[in-house]
Amino acid sequence: MSWLTLTIIAQFLNSIVALFDKYLVTSKKITTPILYVFYTGVLTCLGVLAYIPALFVSGSSLPHFSNITMITPWVFFLIVCSAFAQLNALWALFCSLRKNDASDVVPVIGSFSAVASLAIGFVFGSLVLPPHFAVGFALLIFGTLLISHLRFNLKTFGLTLVGGLCFAIHNILLKESLRLTSFDSGFFWFSIITSCIALCLIFLPQIKKTFRSHKKEKHIRTTSIILLLNKVVAGIAGILLIKAIEIGEVSLVQALGGLQFVFLFLLAAILGPFTPIDFGENVRRKDIYHKLVSISIIFAGFVLLFM
Repeated sequence: MSWLTLTIIAQFLNSIVALFDKYLVTSKKITTPILYVFYTGVLTCLGVLAYIPALFVSGSSLPHFSNITMITPWVFFLIVCSAFAQLNALWALFCSLRKNDASDVVPVIGSFSAVASLAIGFVFGSLVLPPHFAVGFALLIFGTLLISHLRFNLKTFGLTLVGGLCFAIHNILLKESLRLTSFDSGFFWFSIITSCIALCLIFLPQIKKTFRSHKKEKHIRTTSIILLLNKVVAGIAGILLIKAIEIGEVSLVQALGGLQFVFLFLLAAILGPFTPIDFGENVRRKDIYHKLVSISIIFAGFVLLFM
């Protein structure tokens, strides 16, 4: 498959993951966003499954257990910080999804993350801003303000800002750790370390209370299956994007990151009237026009930022 096909499939899968994230955090099945952060973080260890196919397929470029080595203390520190940033970003994302549409929240957080990544790389690294940065930045800001206008309160807007910043920090630190070691080692240790950090959240009172109450509920098995499948799909999307970056141009793959918002909008518009109220997508004609214009502007901003 070409890098373009891999990118399109990955972003489509990411849009499905976002919708189910919205469904789970707003339903009664997940009582608090921090609980969903716990589940998501612990299930990061499923990334280790990506190393299994290479045991049966010789000569492939898939991750392999034999390539895993011990990491230096500095790389370990970077991975720990990256994991903390990701868990905080997920908390902000899930809190935002609890009260707002996924097709509103995800594009805003994605915009903040893109701008923050470029800004941090420019200030602290050797990143050279693209020639169309100013125009792309302006489009992202305008699209973000448009999609959040009269839809986000101040708290939600602050959460999306925190989420975007933390996702940017996570991506930068993880990229640096992978640069200092191999992908196979870095990805393996990131999966394990993130799961261990998330597992420590079990000592929080609200999570222990939830586990005690879940023992008496019958729907917990169904919820667990939905959550597990959703995270498996998220993992597949992540691997496809990594493969797309490997065989294609990084800037082009990043530029097409806005496709997730387009797919998310289309899924919300098509499936909204037929999905449970827990999805919470506003699908009135006025809302659809509003989102269509906003997401189109954000997508154009993405292309200009990374081309």
